Amino acid sequence: MSYDDYEASRRMRLAAARRAQSEQETTDAALWGQLEPSAPHNGTVTSRAAAKAVSGHADADRWRILQFIVDRADLGATRDEIVIHFNLTPHPMGGDTVRPRVWECMEPAEVLARYGTTKPLLTTVPGYTRKTQRGKAAHVLVATPEGIQVAREHGRMAA
Repeated sequence: MSYDDYEASRRMRLAAARRAQSEQETTDAALWGQLEPSAPHNGTVTSRAAAKAVSGHADADRWRILQFIVDRADLGATRDEIVIHFNLTPHPMGGDTVRPRVWECMEPAEVLARYGTTKPLLTTVPGYTRKTQRGKAAHVLVATPEGIQVAREHGRMAA
């Protein structure tokens, strides 16, 4: 095993341990913002009702997704890989949960409302794709410096 392989393996083990810890700490999702938790909606009655129903979980889910991607460093993750990962945990998330939470970490207006910066917490790297379960190319999400800083400020990252 080369040194690079060893380092990659060690980083993945440490990341898995941090994710396991964050899975147990999802109840403190109120740390995530100064606003009352609320999921986005399109203004219709049914959309508002759905947003109200998931608002308590949205912050915790957003945190779990951001921490997962921060832990994976340059490897990043596709939305499909995020769904696969979290479906193997005690608190699974489907694609209908993952996609809006990722969007909330990428959309400047959403990030500003929640974290006080217009810089996205997650981004895609042009040309960096991986295949989904269905064999289609998907953009790989990586954490921005702002996303790493937000994770560090909330005390769940190794120094």
